[in-house]
Amino acid sequence: MTAEDVRLLLAQREFDEAARDWAAARLLAGQQFFRQAVTRMYFAGFHAAQGLLAAHGIEAATHEGVQRLIGLHFVVPGLLPKEAGRAISALLARRHEADYRLLVDVDESTWLAARADGATFVAAIREHVSRAWPTLALRIETAAQ
Repeated sequence: MTAEDVRLLLAQREFDEAARDWAAARLLAGQQFFRQAVTRMYFAGFHAAQGLLAAHGIEAATHEGVQRLIGLHFVVPGLLPKEAGRAISALLARRHEADYRLLVDVDESTWLAARADGATFVAAIREHVSRAWPTLALRIETAAQ
């Protein structure tokens, strides 16, 4: 197995984890567990980002590092739209509120905003990946969800 094969295998596993987190977020929101759904939606975006970074051979040590590297390597040079950078930043901020600020209400409107940000971010990554590596699949259908 070549180094590129390993990178692409890791990227696909990250994309598969993103799809599982996306599905979990939808299930949790359907049962009105909005705080937990927001967290899972963040992790769907996080794993999609990790997959993109892995495909390019880039590693991040922290959640904030993932966000920074996405901005530096993909948003600033125009490989991903600025909206994607804003979306992952908003998802991280919402996840921090959902996980650590229990006095902040996390309701359906918060969930819907997180879902919209997740859809924006995942769609941008899927578009980039489909051009660069057609063999990789980010199996999240964002349009109708």
